[in-house]
Amino acid sequence: QALAKIVNAFRGYEYYSTLDIRRWQKNYSMLSQQHQTLLGDQPKKFQDCLAGIRKNAEFFQAMLAEFEREGAPSHLQVEAPNAGEDQRVSPGDVDKVRYVLKNLVRDWGEEGELERSQSHLPILEELERLLPLKEGEEAPMVLVPGAGLGRLCVEIAAKGYAAQGNEFSYYMLLASSYILNHSNAAREWPLHPWVHSSCNNITDADQVREVRVPDVLPCAMPIRPGHLSMCAGDFVEVYGAPEQRGKWDT
Repeated sequence: QALAKIVNAFRGYEYYSTLDIRRWQKNYSMLSQQHQTLLGDQPKKFQDCLAGIRKNAEFFQAMLAEFEREGAPSHLQVEAPNAGEDQRVSPGDVDKVRYVLKNLVRDWGEEGELERSQSHLPILEELERLLPLKEGEEAPMVLVPGAGLGRLCVEIAAKGYAAQGNEFSYYMLLASSYILNHSNAAREWPLHPWVHSSCNNITDADQVREVRVPDVLPCAMPIRPGHLSMCAGDFVEVYGAPEQRGKWDT
């Protein structure tokens, strides 16, 4: 039931985001001609925002289609939409879908490289200092709680460690599984993560700017078989189990 609610939020993303743009258009139309002139070419920006929302929706539709297929992971199995079900989505759930777009940029976009280097690099360096890899020995087991979209897990595994990410949010689990397991090429997907708000944009062009993900193809990274995995669920519940005790090196 929780997964179905989240799937509805992804399916409703385009509809509810388009409603926001229609509201902007209506508010703009109520301004005087003089005030409209002061704002520049807003009608073009509105159309660019709608086009960006469509591109974002195409990514989400492709993602959900993969999990509707037979053979999808059981914990991420998505049912086809049922016309008889209530498809309404809360504003909070729509915001969480938009948050996924921003996280895709941070974890899997070239634009997020600086932030990743500032946050991931110190972790990787400390890991290599505390748990150096030794030839002929098994790779240390590294657990990554709050793994989000999985980029840090991938980078740890690419260093030669056996990494497992843990994530509670199905928003993140669906998107990370799609990027990690179903990407066909680097820069495959064009996204427009900032179209929903004019805040923190210097120009209108910044608001509608395209970002392409993933910046690298996950399956092309040097990760040994069995050295990368993701686990869904509450961290305390999953790793508080007796069989988990002493399993992880860090």
